[in-house]
Amino acid sequence: MKRRSGLAVMGVLLAVVVLVVLAGQGSSGAPLDPDTTGGEGLSIAVALARQLDTEVDVIESDDPLVSYDAVFIPTAGSADGPTSRRWAEAADAGASVVLGEPSDRIGAESVFSEGLDPSAVPSSGCTVPELRGLDDPTTPVGTFVDGVRPGPGDRFCFGSERGAQVVVTPTGAGQVVTLAGPWLYQNSTLSERREATEEPTPDNLYDNGAVLASVARFGPGRRVAVVRPFWPPGADGDGPPDLISLVGATGRGIWIQLGLAALILGVAIGRRVGRPVHEPLPVSVAGSEHTEAVGNLLRRRRDPAGTAQLLRSQVLAVARRSLGMDAHAPDAAVATAVADRLNRNPDEVSGLLVSNPVRNENALVTLAQDLEDLRGELIHGHTVS
Repeated sequence: MKRRSGLAVMGVLLAVVVLVVLAGQGSSGAPLDPDTTGGEGLSIAVALARQLDTEVDVIESDDPLVSYDAVFIPTAGSADGPTSRRWAEAADAGASVVLGEPSDRIGAESVFSEGLDPSAVPSSGCTVPELRGLDDPTTPVGTFVDGVRPGPGDRFCFGSERGAQVVVTPTGAGQVVTLAGPWLYQNSTLSERREATEEPTPDNLYDNGAVLASVARFGPGRRVAVVRPFWPPGADGDGPPDLISLVGATGRGIWIQLGLAALILGVAIGRRVGRPVHEPLPVSVAGSEHTEAVGNLLRRRRDPAGTAQLLRSQVLAVARRSLGMDAHAPDAAVATAVADRLNRNPDEVSGLLVSNPVRNENALVTLAQDLEDLRGELIHGHTVS
């Protein structure tokens, strides 16, 4: 019973831990995921594209990249060689491949040095025509901005030749756009609308939305693919997120339900209703040895009548329990009930249990044997040999 209760407690504690960890992730989902509605998600970027009549497909990193006007890869820094080559081929074919962060394998390289102060660089320093009329993108307070260094022939904006937040690298019939970091397109910055009650459109968003809409080619009749975040083993970059972040919203819901089920089961198993109830054993142990030992002790007292009374009281107590009688029922009534149960002569049973005098040790020995036989027949249905 103790082991069972211990397992139940462990199950409850495990369920609570799972619930706390999973619930602590909230309903926002994984960071940089198109379905995530929290500050680190991309749901507003997807909503913005659809507001502009853009057809948006959310794909995996290994899905085909055909007939898309733009491919947006938030976790580009984790790409391996074959994946990067597929992106380069899509750009050569005419797509705008937008890297949400710099990659060592494709696009412009990152500048990991002093960081950038976008406000110190005038807008006239922008060499991307479609971005020249925009102010600097919004950056979350306290964010250290690492820039992207333009290469020969690259265009840049919101920075200088030493490092910018947006760098456009023409390639083949298309282009590779390297963004300095996720603050340019995450919900935490795209949610900053000029009119809070209006839908997220370029006219109702600060310049982060307009920058993303331009480089990702949002607009009527356009097709854009958004690649879900991925962290393949051994990839470069910041490395994989924690295990919970990799579990999607549906997976977390399933685990929360399993945790609730484990919690309910643990409570049901471990609970105790009312006071403990002592159940009779399936097989009662014969008390002949105990009776004999007590008899030997009492015999030394040279009191056959007193010993007889003690033996009778023990058998009468057993009879009351076996017959379901009150513990204070008169001895005569118990003797009558025993006789009825065993279909024996009432006077004989009454004499044995109540009235037959015991004046010497021989009579005591005979009484003890008869009482033991009666007890065995009452409990087991036969005498105990």
